[in-house]
Amino acid sequence: MFNYLSEADFDLMDRMNQDFETMRFVGGTETSQNQLKEIVRTLQDRFKSQGWGWMGIETHQGEKLGFVFLRRCPRLAEIELGYRLCRDYWGKGYATESAQLLLLHGLKELRFNPIVAAVDPLNTASERILQRIGMQYWKDVDWETTPSGFARCYKATIWDDWELGINGSRCTEFVKPQDGQDEILTKCLKSCGVGVQGQ
Repeated sequence: MFNYLSEADFDLMDRMNQDFETMRFVGGTETSQNQLKEIVRTLQDRFKSQGWGWMGIETHQGEKLGFVFLRRCPRLAEIELGYRLCRDYWGKGYATESAQLLLLHGLKELRFNPIVAAVDPLNTASERILQRIGMQYWKDVDWETTPSGFARCYKATIWDDWELGINGSRCTEFVKPQDGQDEILTKCLKSCGVGVQGQ
């Protein structure tokens, strides 16, 4: 299920930021808890104002898995797709399904064209996810915060066939609107052929 970020997501983000394996290919600087709380609040405000951004991923039982997001990437001058999951849930298909669903949302409902993603080439598992959801290699870009010193960038456009791969996946049961949400998620998910709980 996708959920808007809440204060409850802070603990998960804090644990992930302190896990070396989770953060090894992300780069950036060490973040204090106070800084992280401010980041979460900023991400919440940004989503409310623009209708897209970071979202939490959790199971139907309420177990939090990680995050998926669309954001503006000044380095690439495009909208970037990204995902970050707890290490306990790696290799179980959640990142692939979440990334594909958000890619469909960005292309079909938000009409972003193109959507890009960047990955350290040493992070072969994450690169396979981008290939699996149909994104195409675009170019390599210097990225000094990654272990490799550069990133391999992928791209998707509205002219690609993004229906492939979505039918029959667990994404069809992945989303639950929260009390007080607007209709952004419900509308975009229905446009992608994805069922919404309570609808």
